[in-house]
Amino acid sequence: MMKFVEKKTNLNLVKKAFSGAKKAGIDTFAYFIIGYIYENAKTMQNTIDLAKELDPRYVMFTKAVPLPNTPLMQQSVKEGLIDEDYWKRYTLGEDLEPIQSLVPDADKWVKKAYQSFYLRFNKIIYQLLRIRSLDDFLKNIDGFMGIVGFKMRDDAFTVIKKNSFVPLQKRSEKSFTQLSKAEG
Repeated sequence: MMKFVEKKTNLNLVKKAFSGAKKAGIDTFAYFIIGYIYENAKTMQNTIDLAKELDPRYVMFTKAVPLPNTPLMQQSVKEGLIDEDYWKRYTLGEDLEPIQSLVPDADKWVKKAYQSFYLRFNKIIYQLLRIRSLDDFLKNIDGFMGIVGFKMRDDAFTVIKKNSFVPLQKRSEKSFTQLSKAEG
């Protein structure tokens, strides 16, 4: 998959970097994309396994989305998975359906990735040992509940929907009105 997505990264170097950061006490973050065209259960599981092997403090998993002017977009158009003018129409304000997953069950794989990464015994214990306040505790409970009940949103990549843009002046007026009510 690394060749398909044009990642020229050396995985051994990545593993050494994460290991070195961990030994130095530096918190790390890793971002993984699941559900590229041609991915299958084995390649998606390999991605999850790599995340667990790297063991960053924080991780983000998301499903692949063909963004404009990318090889994934070109391949998605070629395979008939997305209209060539989707993003042009979208940015011009046309109300379009969200882009569907490029492979079956990508949403389920993203959920599996989050749960299998964060719900490991060692990861849970590590998080519990880092709690220093009631606020930390509540954030961890909130995060735990979010992972247990995780659901990938279809509109996760929706930036601005038609009729949802609120000019800055109106937002400021609305904020001022809300603030006045809260104070009074």
